Amino acid sequence: MYYYNGTNQITVKMNTHTLFDKRQKKPIVYRVAEYNEDYTVQQIDTFKFGKSSLRFITPNFISLNMNSHERALKNAKEIYQQLVKPKQKENQLFEFSEQETVLLYDYFEYIQTAIISITTAIEALTNALIPEDYILKEKDKGEDKELNKGEIERTKGTIVKLKKIIPDALSISSPTKLKSWTKFTQLIDLRNDLIHLKSFTLSPSAGDRHIVTALLDEKVFNKINAGSLFIGELARLVPFHNEYPILHNTEKLIPIKIEKWYGTFKKVEE
Repeated sequence: MYYYNGTNQITVKMNTHTLFDKRQKKPIVYRVAEYNEDYTVQQIDTFKFGKSSLRFITPNFISLNMNSHERALKNAKEIYQQLVKPKQKENQLFEFSEQETVLLYDYFEYIQTAIISITTAIEALTNALIPEDYILKEKDKGEDKELNKGEIERTKGTIVKLKKIIPDALSISSPTKLKSWTKFTQLIDLRNDLIHLKSFTLSPSAGDRHIVTALLDEKVFNKINAGSLFIGELARLVPFHNEYPILHNTEKLIPIKIEKWYGTFKKVEE
């Protein structure tokens, strides 16, 4: 049975909703006063595709990026342990064979994907956590200025949003106090270096600042792991949010109280 709430199409089940994939959008529980029942609803997407239509449970793109990061990181670690790490202790020049070079290039692809995917997930999560009605008030060249959610998303960086905007909007303590914060900011810096590649970071004269040096440094894995650790720590800091990715096999869902079901939803299809 399908219902429409004015924004999204949803399926409805009573009391429980089985999780079949953590990449799906988190179900929402409505506590309906007129029935004294809880209804668990799942958002559904329907898209025109040529002459047909496609219908599926709405994915959470934060979760998709997290999963992409996990797969790429696993592959990168396997190649690193096999190809790169054994060469750290030997004081000699290693000349890679063509076969080894192919594997090394695979490593670079996987490690970049892991970095970009997890930071993309955090950026999307940060934007999702900003309330729709939040207004940022600031001064610009001595004049008072107000920015709405869309303007904040476009003009403010992820670190600024997390340090200043999220604590104010959600009335929480600063995420800068989380254990993963320092390494997380290092991850963001590395991501920026990758996204905005400059001639200097690709130049032989860059030394330790060469992007390849950064990607071959074993510390890169601690930086990447800080991304998922940060998401987990932030989840314990912020109030319950339906846009937060599903992190565990079993999760508590906080009901949204409504008086009447048909005052909120209308049936569109059996």
